[in-house]
Amino acid sequence: MEDEIDRSTPMRLRRSIPHYHGDAVRSLMVSAAVVMLVAETFWRALPLAVPVTIALVIVFAVAAGLTNPNAVWIHYLNVLLAAGSTFLFGNAALTEGFALHDPGALTNEILALIGILTLYFATKTLRGVRLFHVRTHPPAE
Repeated sequence: MEDEIDRSTPMRLRRSIPHYHGDAVRSLMVSAAVVMLVAETFWRALPLAVPVTIALVIVFAVAAGLTNPNAVWIHYLNVLLAAGSTFLFGNAALTEGFALHDPGALTNEILALIGILTLYFATKTLRGVRLFHVRTHPPAE
């Protein structure tokens, strides 16, 4: 599902799209990937098998790298990834409880919080990109 891009006009600047927070989403996703990799390397702290953790780190990094205002589909993926990570790590954090001395619990709590922030900014970005896309590309009659 790829949206058609009008290549006859110059690339839209992200500042011209209201509510575009792709840079924040990108930074938060890369931060989450780094936290996951470090936490799994030093503490085996995540509620995932090692190959799944590595795959998730790769998916987050690739999604962050593909995030841009002209590809609407990536913003849907970002919302799904953020919601999934919020659910996964939030569930692990609430199940294990919070303890400052336990790196696993602290890591899951940090990843859940990063997930919530990413979900918020990814949703705002999706809304802004969709509204901008609808306004600039009216449906054909």
